[in-house]
Amino acid sequence: LAENITLEDRPRTPMTAQSAERDADGIPTQNRTLIGKGVLRTFLYDLDSAGLAHAEPTGNDHCTPYWPCVVPGTESSESLLQRIGDGLLVKDLIGYGQSNIVNGDFSCNVGLGYRIEKGEIVGRVKNAMISGNIYDLLSGTVTLSSDTGDDGRFPNAIVEGLDVSAGD
Repeated sequence: LAENITLEDRPRTPMTAQSAERDADGIPTQNRTLIGKGVLRTFLYDLDSAGLAHAEPTGNDHCTPYWPCVVPGTESSESLLQRIGDGLLVKDLIGYGQSNIVNGDFSCNVGLGYRIEKGEIVGRVKNAMISGNIYDLLSGTVTLSSDTGDDGRFPNAIVEGLDVSAGD
């Protein structure tokens, strides 16, 4: 992926429903860097999958992260917005689960999106769809904001190369 993308799992984050000291098998959890500077660093294993892979269990039930977080970038979201000449601010998607997870292709409807022109939000977008290949998009130019959403997990991002189609 792009070298500025680092994805961490933080299972002991206080005040989250997913917080856990140990998994269901009693294996201690710990913070892990899953992707560091764009490179896959580790896999997640529960007790069963670790045995099959001849690896140590990581304390992750069903091999899923507890509290995945993307490490933020260096510019504010407002600064990133001002850089966009013509774009789409996507706040919510509908039907993202219908993607092809194996090869990374996706297409989904934009539930809540805003049109950006010359660095300013000019209105809401309706009847729009985005599509692309997540691996291609995240290995291209990705710029991350220094601020994150309310839960502190994910920064805003400029992702170049996303296909957008819209109806009337």
